[in-house]
Amino acid sequence: MPNRKTWPHVLVTLIGLVMVVGLNGSCSVAPGNVGKLIQRIISVVSPEPGDSTILIEDLSGEEVGGTPTVKEHTQDAAVVPPQDVGTNSRLRVELAADAAQAVAEDPRVILIGGTTARILNLGTNTLGAQVQLTGRFAQRVAVSADGSFAAVTVGQLNGPGGVDLINLTSMTRTATIGLPRACDARGIAFIPGTDDFAVACTGDGTVRFYSLNGGRGSEPIRELTGCEGALAVEFTADGQRGLFSCTDNVLVYDVLSNSVVRTIEGFDQVISIATTMDATRAYLGNDRGDVGDLIVVDLSTYDIVRTTEVGGFPATIAVGPDDQEVYVMGNHVQGRGVAVADRQGVLQGFVPSEEFLITFLIVRVPAST
Repeated sequence: MPNRKTWPHVLVTLIGLVMVVGLNGSCSVAPGNVGKLIQRIISVVSPEPGDSTILIEDLSGEEVGGTPTVKEHTQDAAVVPPQDVGTNSRLRVELAADAAQAVAEDPRVILIGGTTARILNLGTNTLGAQVQLTGRFAQRVAVSADGSFAAVTVGQLNGPGGVDLINLTSMTRTATIGLPRACDARGIAFIPGTDDFAVACTGDGTVRFYSLNGGRGSEPIRELTGCEGALAVEFTADGQRGLFSCTDNVLVYDVLSNSVVRTIEGFDQVISIATTMDATRAYLGNDRGDVGDLIVVDLSTYDIVRTTEVGGFPATIAVGPDDQEVYVMGNHVQGRGVAVADRQGVLQGFVPSEEFLITFLIVRVPAST
């Protein structure tokens, strides 16, 4: 588990790590309610082969609830935003970026691993409803901006994988979108403000776009080819641009024109991407084997403005809701933990972890939770 003695020194101003999340039980929130939020550290670690332990702590490192154990290796997690954001487009954008400042009446996290997707209820710190997936192993999960659906990439041992669509209200699997045998899906992300999502197919170098209206065997609504080794996908909070990592470059994709408008080069392998709420900067996790880099890109010029060495295998990046902090999770044995940087990418501190971090979240919840 994380080395708890280090938390108070590094997390005094910590807003988020793998995901920076504010959840809301209504369409709008009075500014005064924001001060009533507290933060919960959600650590998913793997102390035993095949099992995942979920640690729920406060900022001092003290456990605040049970430590549920999932009898499968958890592969990924995502926060479920509220389902009644209505027509508040700004809130929709904030939720899509995991950065809304709001109060949640029922904060939830969806965990995927093995053949199962399940809910972690943060109000009671217990595991809730679960859904059986179609594949042999779950890979990645993304949640729609309105919190109504989750899309889970699933793989098969001998055959093509797919994307399971899960209704998060009824916790039922409503459809499975079949993927080509050559796909080998890795990254997945929704386009903010839409029902469309992108899947990075590492196997054939294609980014495929699908819709929640799809069903088994449905064709993609569009495709982007020529991204060899496609791995990470991310969209700016305004839903206008996508960033797709290929073997040694990152493609900048214009959503409206369905075209690549820029290629950013000079990487080993970008394995994680995050952008600021104002869509002016992107942060890339570049894997160089024993070490990794946090790379800052100016999205107005697409120039690389800073490269900072961080722990190896920078698997996940998140940006704080005020766009001033950046958090990079790495799992290399020589640098396992979370690096904390400022907006410019200057390293501010490091939170080590003694165990393998599967995923790591900080969730904002009401003080009474």
